[in-house]
Amino acid sequence: MKPIGVWGASLVLVALATSSCEKEQSAPLTKPTPATARTVRQEANTTGRVLVLGSTVTGGQSSREAQAALSLGYPVTVVTPTQWKAMTPEDFQKYNGIIIGDAACQGDTSAIQAAIDNSNIWGAAVDGNVVITGSDTTNNGTPQFIENAVSYIVARTRNTGMYISLGCAYQNAAPNTPVPLLKPFGDFTVAGTGCYTSGGHIFQMEPPFLSDGLVLNDGALAGTKGCVTRAVFSSYPQNTFAPVAVAVDASGTLPNTSSYFEWLETDNDGNPKVYTGTPYIVTRGSMALSSGCGIGLAGLTCENGTEGNGYPATPGTPPDQTCSFSCHAQWCGDGHVDMEYGEECDNGILNGRADDANGTIGTCSSFCKVPVLETDSPPDAICKNLELIADLTCGANGSVNNGSWDPDEDLIDCQQRPIGPYPVGTTTVTLTCTDSKGNTDSCTATITVLDKDKPTLTLVGGNEQLECAPGTYADPGATAADVCEGNLSSKVAVTGSVNPGAVGSYELTYNVKDSSGNAATPVKRTVAVSDTQKPTLALNGLANITAECASPYTDQGATASDVCAGNLTSAIVKTGSVDTAVLGTYSVKFNVQDPEGNKATEISRVVQVKDTLKPTVTVNGPANVRFECGNGEYNDEGATATDACAGVLSTDQSTTVNPNQPGTVTISYSATDPSGNTGVSATG
Repeated sequence: MKPIGVWGASLVLVALATSSCEKEQSAPLTKPTPATARTVRQEANTTGRVLVLGSTVTGGQSSREAQAALSLGYPVTVVTPTQWKAMTPEDFQKYNGIIIGDAACQGDTSAIQAAIDNSNIWGAAVDGNVVITGSDTTNNGTPQFIENAVSYIVARTRNTGMYISLGCAYQNAAPNTPVPLLKPFGDFTVAGTGCYTSGGHIFQMEPPFLSDGLVLNDGALAGTKGCVTRAVFSSYPQNTFAPVAVAVDASGTLPNTSSYFEWLETDNDGNPKVYTGTPYIVTRGSMALSSGCGIGLAGLTCENGTEGNGYPATPGTPPDQTCSFSCHAQWCGDGHVDMEYGEECDNGILNGRADDANGTIGTCSSFCKVPVLETDSPPDAICKNLELIADLTCGANGSVNNGSWDPDEDLIDCQQRPIGPYPVGTTTVTLTCTDSKGNTDSCTATITVLDKDKPTLTLVGGNEQLECAPGTYADPGATAADVCEGNLSSKVAVTGSVNPGAVGSYELTYNVKDSSGNAATPVKRTVAVSDTQKPTLALNGLANITAECASPYTDQGATASDVCAGNLTSAIVKTGSVDTAVLGTYSVKFNVQDPEGNKATEISRVVQVKDTLKPTVTVNGPANVRFECGNGEYNDEGATATDACAGVLSTDQSTTVNPNQPGTVTISYSATDPSGNTGVSATG
């Protein structure tokens, strides 16, 4: 963003301060007109009075605006809106100054509606100094400025000046909102700022009426309530109007921000200080001297100095030899119709009231508009873009009419096409206004309908209780519905998981968003997996078996399994034992429980310890013995018997030996255990 103005020598700054301080308030605002030209333009004198629209001030004659005029010696006429609307252009032209105040910060245009309705009438009469502010100077308690403004608008004794305060009427306006009240001066748009507290800056003006007592005193602009302004100008006729004060906005968030040199202040490097902001006070009738216009700096569009800037072209003067109060060419007053800047006519110095002594309305207003005084004006269709919220039908209705009006007050209606309701998205509509004479005017705007309705989620089923078992969980899911998009079930997202093979409590959360980003209220499902089934046991081997007495016995055991916990064999608890040294029947029992404490049905194995083996009989001594007949009594060594189960047993001898009878005698030995098993020795 390029600052307005150029760098120059410090001597220029000194000259600026000197010129500004020595300028008297009573100094003429235009270059003296040659006598020949002066005789051509016999301007009718005004009556030396000030007119106030009563609905825009507080207290009528006692209002600050009226008192400012009275203190200067100007009688004040306060009129009602009805009286105002009954006035003719010639009636308005009789006043030195016309005042529209800030209406005690009224938040709409009702206080100024009368002035809006007949702006073509009073607009044709205003040909003096004009100052327009987006602030509520009186309501905000801003010092000095009202008094400066009133003295400024009456300074041209042969002309009708005007002071307009937009007050709070546009404090909530979107950027580029048109201001119908200002139509007589050109195309103005504003942006509401609410109570703007980020600071303001006022330039030293030339002539200095508006800035007297406020230069280098920017803090005073905030007044007693701290609001520098309520609106800034998004756009205005910059070639004709000069900035007086800006809302300071170094961040560039306000519309139409520019950077302005301030030659009365310097930065740390000794260069002119730069202020960035958007104008909220503009004027036709003086120049922002301390910002560079009027002090002969290079780089401006044009420059005719403090005496030449703003001086309109006399007949025959080329337009490029003139320069406006804002140091711009192609301005209203250069004698050339600049249609691209909204001019309808331009007669230079002859703009404004007619050449006769009666002060009738001329053919070209002071602001280069052809006066339209008849009552057959077409409507003025004014549109605004809308942003609406879709209702339960997934649409919305709204009117883009932003105060469309008719200067003749015979507006019949305004029709909007296409008609609503409007779907989600952006629709371009055309507003056509028609008056009673069939005159029409149209404008276009966009209606953006936003989908703010969030989808709804519904669980299929509810919370679930599952028996623990390996496998995959079959989620019943959830359904989703949206007012605008219908069934969104396929877009439902699930977080969380369920392990049906593990005991626990699981939570599944279901979410969904529509294409506008609206998220449904999540729904949740709790799935409880529990284990209520007991494990199962199975014997390895037979349930009834026989074990040999005194032989080692190893039980084959059992296996255990659980649907949830799986193999529990290692957790089997065995009770009972088998003593193979003792005959009898034994029971070996098996049991197990899963981690949830479910016990299996106990199983057992019956083991019978039996003795089926015969004892072992061993002959003592040699198996064959020779004995001499008749040699005395034979003493047999006998045999020993042992049994694996019963131990040592007694033996029985099958026969005896007669020592006196020769021959061979075979003796066998036997033993019987308690189980009836008989063992026999080998023949002896």
